[in-house]
Amino acid sequence: MERRDFLKLGLTLPLLFLIPRFNIFYFKKKVYLTIDDGPGKYHKEILKILGQENKATFFMLGHKLNDKNKYDLTCRTLEAGHEIGNHSYTHPRFSSISLDEVKIEIERTHQLIDRAYSTVGRTNPCLFRFPYGDLGDKLTEPINENQEFDKKEKISGLLKMLGYTSYRWNVDSEDYRYYLDNDKRISLDRIMGNVKSAGDGDIVLVHDLSITAKNIIPFYVESGKYELVTL
Repeated sequence: MERRDFLKLGLTLPLLFLIPRFNIFYFKKKVYLTIDDGPGKYHKEILKILGQENKATFFMLGHKLNDKNKYDLTCRTLEAGHEIGNHSYTHPRFSSISLDEVKIEIERTHQLIDRAYSTVGRTNPCLFRFPYGDLGDKLTEPINENQEFDKKEKISGLLKMLGYTSYRWNVDSEDYRYYLDNDKRISLDRIMGNVKSAGDGDIVLVHDLSITAKNIIPFYVESGKYELVTL
């Protein structure tokens, strides 16, 4: 190597460390992006924005998977490397319905999601998220007049029997509140503040909404600071 080439290399190497993909000290925050209540109106747009490199976990509602077009879209979502989780069939508060109704909500959705995984030749990891984060522990239901059971424990046992792991979240984007009325509505700035607060290893909750597709996911993808991965 000639002296001038050596000097050129010596000047170039320090500059490479200023570029994230060459800097061994640079790392992205790993964020588990979870998208609830789909597949909905913005699902295709969300997939397009995520692209090939970014992955998400979609907690879906079973009643939407009875639609053939949405079922096919779910299969394509799995083929793209994303994960699908069970978010119940109709999104009720588990504390307000009977244990038998809870079982139907979970099992009907499980069958549909399991079929989608089988269709694309993948194994269902059995991911679950409680609607509203309601574990069913706000009320108890009598077996008879002398005994009561803890619904939360029964639901937990059912999920365990089906092989499910349930997931909550560390960061709530509160994206849905952008569409509420009066004093319950919050600004885009506040929502994006919630989104930007996500740290390495956090589980972020968003929904299949316009604000998610047009603001939240583009921020994560375009900022260059985050690695979006599945649970």
